[in-house]
Amino acid sequence: ANVEPPARGLDEQRGDAAVSVDLDAAQRSRLAAEARRDLGEAERAVGSVRRDRLDAAGLDRLRTVEGLITQARAAYDGNDLESAAGVAHKARLLALELAAQP
Repeated sequence: ANVEPPARGLDEQRGDAAVSVDLDAAQRSRLAAEARRDLGEAERAVGSVRRDRLDAAGLDRLRTVEGLITQARAAYDGNDLESAAGVAHKARLLALELAAQP
């Protein structure tokens, strides 16, 4: 009988160590700086949001942004700088959009 091995999770397929192996010091530094900058801006924007003025959809978007911030921080703390920078960028864009709403 043909038995396939169990499917591996994304982290196993990708291999966390392999994520940053291809990055040189300059790339790592740039990504770390981008992630820190975007996280800071996202957190400031979230802090400026008037939660009492958000409708249900706005609160849902706010929770999404907060989740992205958490994901970006976890990726940063795990030294996955490419993911951290990408997710932090999304969080910043969504947070700024949310903060700009009247």
